[in-house]
Amino acid sequence: MRLRDLAGRLDRLQKSKRFKLVATALVVIAVTVSYSVWLASAIGDGAAARAVESAAGAAASPEATDVPAPTLTAEALRARIRTSSAWIAVGVGALSVAGIATIVIWLGLAITYLALLLVAVVAAGPLYFFEPTRAFGQIALGTIALTACFTVLVQALRTALSGDRAVIAIARNVLDEALRMKIGVIFIVALIFLLSALPGLLDEAQPLRYRVQSFLQYSATATFWVLALLTLFFSVATVAFEQRDRLIWQTMVKPVRPITYILGKWIGVMTLNLALLSVSATGVFIFVEYLRNQPAQGEIRPFLMEDGRPGITQDRQILESQVLTARAGATVDEVEIDPVRLNDAVRQRLEDAMQRDFALRDDPDRLAALEEEMRDELVKQAEQQFLAVPPNLGAARNYRFSGLGSARDLERPLTVRYKINSGSNQPGELYRVSFLTPTGLVKQQSALGIAQSFSIPPLAIDEDGAVVMRVFNGDPETGYVNPYTITFPPDGFEILYTAGSYESNFLRISATLWLKLGFIAAVGVAAATFLNFPVACLLTLLVLFAAESSVYLMDSLEEYPVTDTEGNVKIFALLMSLIAKPIAIAFQTYGELKPSANLVDGRLVGWGTLARGFVTIVAWSALSLALGWSIFRKRELAIYSGH
Repeated sequence: MRLRDLAGRLDRLQKSKRFKLVATALVVIAVTVSYSVWLASAIGDGAAARAVESAAGAAASPEATDVPAPTLTAEALRARIRTSSAWIAVGVGALSVAGIATIVIWLGLAITYLALLLVAVVAAGPLYFFEPTRAFGQIALGTIALTACFTVLVQALRTALSGDRAVIAIARNVLDEALRMKIGVIFIVALIFLLSALPGLLDEAQPLRYRVQSFLQYSATATFWVLALLTLFFSVATVAFEQRDRLIWQTMVKPVRPITYILGKWIGVMTLNLALLSVSATGVFIFVEYLRNQPAQGEIRPFLMEDGRPGITQDRQILESQVLTARAGATVDEVEIDPVRLNDAVRQRLEDAMQRDFALRDDPDRLAALEEEMRDELVKQAEQQFLAVPPNLGAARNYRFSGLGSARDLERPLTVRYKINSGSNQPGELYRVSFLTPTGLVKQQSALGIAQSFSIPPLAIDEDGAVVMRVFNGDPETGYVNPYTITFPPDGFEILYTAGSYESNFLRISATLWLKLGFIAAVGVAAATFLNFPVACLLTLLVLFAAESSVYLMDSLEEYPVTDTEGNVKIFALLMSLIAKPIAIAFQTYGELKPSANLVDGRLVGWGTLARGFVTIVAWSALSLALGWSIFRKRELAIYSGH
């Protein structure tokens, strides 16, 4: 039998309905059995861990002096720490494998992909197993795997967009166009190659937590910005080039309504982003899980110390409790300000001002504005003084963190995160700072202007769900005092506690990235309806950078005075403030969604935060598309040259 005839028979076989049903059943059975076996093993390890702990507790009691205390095995200790999280992680991996395999089968490409997989393993496998070329083999295998997953998802999405409605047809054409255009192909290849190459850039000599954080930082940031730029250029190109080349005539004479055309273009770009983001997020998640199961610093295997005993090293503890988690934070309770004393101080200042300027007495509006400004200034000064600790051990300050009741029963350590400023924040200077907690004194050598942290047990939370902490500007045991006052920034002193799982938080963060890309796509499509390609790209790029920097812009405006020391208005500063402040306010919700930073720091992105971001970004996207529609429906496309 000739090779061509064999290929034809295999192709007919993989496209037959019977083959698809049998292959799907085999995949489901294989994945279900594998996951069930793993789950039974995990549950058994968890039960063993609880039994060993109970026996250890009994052996430690006064009545059981002759019973030797058993020890936890490494597997049991791993089950105790990570069982609930691992169920989700392994479940997501199993569902991903089953889903991709099922899609390949029902696309009629099962045997084709098996053959391609075999060729890839034969070609790139030796590179991976040979030490000098291992990095190249890893990149090759990663690129092949990500490319295969992307092509499968694109084919599946094209099948999902196979309806005969105009908006669906336009979206499907956009998806096809992305694979034909040079702009789309360049960014897609760049993203896949970048994600494949990132693991090879990690330094194995670093602690495991740093490697995981570095990979999360680089992969999440690179994924977003590559996809953001792809979305920007492609969403503009798919509309602007059709007008320039007069291809739009073939669409609009169907006839197709302007709103249908614009929505179809936006849905097509978002479908492409869904495929790319799904592949990228799955690749990142799987490799993080791979890193998670590598030996941490001080381990020979996960949860097995260098001396062979089961245990948790500091590197492993920080990784599990501060990086691969979802933490919420409780900040310092606001300072209590006596309203009587505040009113007296404001009244005294107003009287001094009226003594200097008699015209204030006859201008009630100006007087009221000045009173409000003085009140805000005094409150701000009180807050700054409250967060400042003088260089005097007797002037130590008490800080209360409330709202920690839900963390009390979790039996997981709390993380105290702080950042201190003093003088000019000399980079090489270290301050001794002591924190008296309900569970003991914690002494820290602290660098200035850099966020640092330490852990305290959940026993520090009192019955009211609060932690009271006393901070010394020095070391009360030795009597050492730092030379200058230390201050905490408003967001630089908090207690973090576990409020969710890393896996569900990763899913919400991925959804946040997709939402933000949707807004960029809407602006790009809207801009291209009335501008040519270069100008529309510049406008969309301006909106992108304004939205991404809105939080920094808002913080800068608070420290950007519009008056000098004598109270005179600075015209240029006022104009800058009038221009920048509306932009910062408009995009504040967008800017506060910081998926990459939250993922790296193990910060919780709650459903409430995601819902607020969803409503705001969808509203802005709808407004952008509506603006593009209002302009596009009045365009004379038949005489438009595109230049």
